[in-house]
Amino acid sequence: MYITTGIDRLPVSERLELLPTLVRDISKHSNDHHQGTLFNVLLHLQQHFVPPPRGSEEDTALREKLFRDGVQDAEWLAGWFAKLMLLNLNIFTQEDKSCPGLSAADVDFLTLGKKGTFIPTSMLADAKVAALKFLASGAFMDRERYLAALIASTDTNSAVADPADDIFKRSVVTVSLDDEGVVGELYRLLLGRPGVPPAKLTLQTKIIGLLSKSRKATEEIRKGEIEAILTLGLETTYPRLRQAVFSFMTWVSRMADDGLTNTLAPGVVEKLRYWLLSDPTASDEVRGYAYETLALLASRCIYILLEPELDIIRFLFRQLRDDKGGVAVSIEGALGVILTKIAREKLKESVKTALETMLLDVMVQENRGVGQAVKWAGRLLGFGSVVGRWIGALAVGMGGTTAEEGGKGGYSFSIQLIAFCPTNSLLKIHPMNEWVWS
Repeated sequence: MYITTGIDRLPVSERLELLPTLVRDISKHSNDHHQGTLFNVLLHLQQHFVPPPRGSEEDTALREKLFRDGVQDAEWLAGWFAKLMLLNLNIFTQEDKSCPGLSAADVDFLTLGKKGTFIPTSMLADAKVAALKFLASGAFMDRERYLAALIASTDTNSAVADPADDIFKRSVVTVSLDDEGVVGELYRLLLGRPGVPPAKLTLQTKIIGLLSKSRKATEEIRKGEIEAILTLGLETTYPRLRQAVFSFMTWVSRMADDGLTNTLAPGVVEKLRYWLLSDPTASDEVRGYAYETLALLASRCIYILLEPELDIIRFLFRQLRDDKGGVAVSIEGALGVILTKIAREKLKESVKTALETMLLDVMVQENRGVGQAVKWAGRLLGFGSVVGRWIGALAVGMGGTTAEEGGKGGYSFSIQLIAFCPTNSLLKIHPMNEWVWS
């Protein structure tokens, strides 16, 4: 209290002269309350700080002037500036006193345990703007200012968000998203941890967008966190977050190594199947992402595709038949991804038999999956399969694009066949591929 009162009585020029003394060794105090008081004094003092022109000699020398060799102090301050950007005074007016991204101890530190520390509430926005101005100076490195700028760029107050976005765009160029420390910070902020709730929805969305550019984020050690992100996307009602989650899962399915996909795919595929069946309210775009992710992950884990019942493949053909939304193209794309993968495998006879039965069922039902069934038969069953030849014949009898697809399967006939088409019309198949209806 005495420090705060005394500094407030000094002229602004003399207050600013105390800035190096205030920040130097601030990270080394053992008394949290004393640290909190000094940090609060800094928040008031830095509002009078005018940074040197960017890139000038004075700006370049500012880090040495303030911290000397105290890199720890710069990192400590940057960390608390990041937490300041998370602070929302609404916690004092709601039953749930938690603040997204902050622990109760963090809130007490920033507010000195008092509701009136940032009264009027505009003081908090002013403190954030001043902190961003300080962070943008040569006193801090890009890696140090990165997290605070990221958080503040999603602030609802444009006076905070706009300068933060500018700082973030400049710092992101030099900060690697494959840095283990950066990825760890993003995951912790996104998902929270014991005693610290997850970040708010808009910030979660932006973080997931960043993780979708990081190979480090797809390592096997992150399996639990990746599953938590999927759960977040399936449970949220915020469309942008859900879309970001599916984009991330697509990234994981493409970039993760086999060690992760072999353990991750079975659980994720089952969650996606359940969600696609139980949540018909999701947009076609998001459902399309889900089908794409399911197919990509399943195709990376061949043993879950070629199990005896062919559950995943049957599921996609059923969805192509039953899904009432405008996602037929997405489901066909998912089937195409899986077909490409399976076509490279040497199939067991039991799998071929199961495929023959399934594809013939689709043909007999004459639903939207007919075209895909013909394509699958042509790629997987081959001319030696009687069922494959029969599917080709049925396809040609249906006419149109289905007939064209049937012709691609290489089904030519040198003997006369007589067969009943699904329309019950008698079809005679002559040599030279002449088709006569009777």
